Amino acid sequence: MKISYAGWEYSTPGDSDGPFICWHVHHDTLLEPCWSLTERVHDILTAKPSVEIPLRLQVLQPVRGLLPVSLEYLASEVYSARKSVDRFNTPATGSSWDPVFWHDRGIYAALYDRMRAFQRVAERFPGWLDELHAQECPGCPRDGHTIFPERKE
Repeated sequence: MKISYAGWEYSTPGDSDGPFICWHVHHDTLLEPCWSLTERVHDILTAKPSVEIPLRLQVLQPVRGLLPVSLEYLASEVYSARKSVDRFNTPATGSSWDPVFWHDRGIYAALYDRMRAFQRVAERFPGWLDELHAQECPGCPRDGHTIFPERKE
């Protein structure tokens, strides 16, 4: 599937609405669950500085290799929590992605607790993930912390 916006084009694998575990969903995270590449690409194209867009689109991709079962399981937990948020994130409820709104209801907190759990488990497999990343994302400028090493935060 191709996503186009303001002169930018991004090709996604088959069904772009996942769920996937992807490399570089965010610049400072090696891999994480991504429920919609379409949504993430739209966010990159509309909210990120234009100088960052080419690299972000280049390195954003689903993981193709085998991952530890514990990461696959936690990704499914993240997707379930996201579905719970989406059920309430409708015009009828008057809600939005406002963290205060979701924290008060525990739904937002449950999603981010699962995301943090995924990251904690991913940190237990640095060799495996680094090797797989090197195979699947050759030439990636990631320095171990960000895909923008020249812009240390």
